Amino acid sequence: FKEWSSIDDWIHLGIRQILIETHGVPSPRGTPNQRWYKKPMDVSEYYNKFSNRGYALYSKDIVNELVLELSFIKFDDDFWKGYTPKE
Repeated sequence: FKEWSSIDDWIHLGIRQILIETHGVPSPRGTPNQRWYKKPMDVSEYYNKFSNRGYALYSKDIVNELVLELSFIKFDDDFWKGYTPKE
């Protein structure tokens, strides 16, 4: 379930389009008894890494109650001028 822990390894590469399948939902307190990512994580920080790098979520496919397919596209910096993400 590396999708939660590997983001810092590739988010900076400037990939134009990303399709990622996430498993489970991490918790700020951790999820030690679950099969997915077990360490503490604030999921909003994970998604902010996309927006901070110029990505926008354009598609979400719910596979089941624990699995999502998310599609992001990277826009040029000019696209984001004047936009302030919600905290």
